[in-house]
Amino acid sequence: MKRAFFQQIDGIRSGTKLSHSESSYVTIFHEILSSKLPEQEKTTLRLTDEAELIVGAGTETTGWTLSIAVFHLLDSPAVLRKLKKELRTVDPGCLGQTPIPTLQSLPYLSAIINESLRLSYETSQRLQRVFPHPVIFEPSKCGMAWTTPAGTASLAAVFAKFGSVAVRDKKDIGILKLSNMTIDDVKLWGDCFLPIQKPGSRGVRITVEE
Repeated sequence: MKRAFFQQIDGIRSGTKLSHSESSYVTIFHEILSSKLPEQEKTTLRLTDEAELIVGAGTETTGWTLSIAVFHLLDSPAVLRKLKKELRTVDPGCLGQTPIPTLQSLPYLSAIINESLRLSYETSQRLQRVFPHPVIFEPSKCGMAWTTPAGTASLAAVFAKFGSVAVRDKKDIGILKLSNMTIDDVKLWGDCFLPIQKPGSRGVRITVEE
């Protein structure tokens, strides 16, 4: 995987990949390479390490949060029913093309996301999510400084075509069912920085049915 990251970043740098101005989408590496950061911060090797960190942190934490959300929605019909009702107000045709800003404005969906983040304990150790005091960042290599005010949330702000056995709408294309698991399969059992499930647990398992 590291080799693939290296080749992709090297391709962006050499021009074999679309440049920032020509690409239909902007990656973090387009932004870094076109920024005013010192050249030593833009080396392919350093950006490869950055890619590994982003993918690792984004995959494990996001995947676990979504797994927790799916479990509790399928395990709580009343919650899933209310969520689906709210989603129908912005996507009555179940096309799945609702703009992100519209989804972010939905209060119940936002509550589901925030509660999933709270319950998913991305790591089993304490991580601050809100700055308790103003923090001044002065990276020596950047020649820049900025202040993060007290109370700033470091995290803030991501269901419609599937229901469950107990909650299904006419426009659903299928249902999701919890498969041979209980809430014990999503409880924190051990601490390995990432949360560890009980021995023998196969994690969140669902079946997809029409």
